[in-house]
Amino acid sequence: MSVLNKTKWKGGTLQIQLAKESFLHRLAQEREAAKAKKEESTTGNANLLEKTGGVDFHMKAVPGTEVPGHKNWVVSKFGRVLPVLHLKNQHKRKIIKYDPSKYCHNLKK
Repeated sequence: MSVLNKTKWKGGTLQIQLAKESFLHRLAQEREAAKAKKEESTTGNANLLEKTGGVDFHMKAVPGTEVPGHKNWVVSKFGRVLPVLHLKNQHKRKIIKYDPSKYCHNLKK
């Protein structure tokens, strides 16, 4: 490598170095390490929950589902938890229930 580095060839200068690791290969290794770390932490949490007598609670973020333990809160289209609003019309004195999970353009409303 030292002999051919910085030599002229076809009007250009050669630069020879050791090959670098592939980005995709490094990314796959990082993802495997993160997955292994996550599995270790979840098993540790399960043991802790069993010792304390707690319940492991996982909620799926499905749009329109209510949040357990919180009245008038729902999961939105993008997985965020939003309150259900009760709006009062000034002229008709009618209360309108506005569920943000049913609308995709909340800012316009």
